Amino acid sequence: SGQRRYTPENVEVCKLIKHLLRDKGYSLEYAKKELEVYRKCPPRNDYVCKSADDALNLLNEVAKMINGNLHAEARIKAIEKWIKADHSIN
Repeated sequence: SGQRRYTPENVEVCKLIKHLLRDKGYSLEYAKKELEVYRKCPPRNDYVCKSADDALNLLNEVAKMINGNLHAEARIKAIEKWIKADHSIN
């Protein structure tokens, strides 16, 4: 019929590209890298932390995605220490 149909996932990718290029001002090359990361591990709105272990697993996933960002890695480690201390996890 000559009309394109977009899935909700298509729309989210378009929003992400717009955000990276216009709002964040990233270069096209950097935006492509961010898009690759997004496609490998898209957001999961249904994830619920039911335990400290769930939270630590989620932080571990995030740590893998931000590899090289020392400030983000330091913040993740601080949260991990807090969770472990508060829930007596080794």
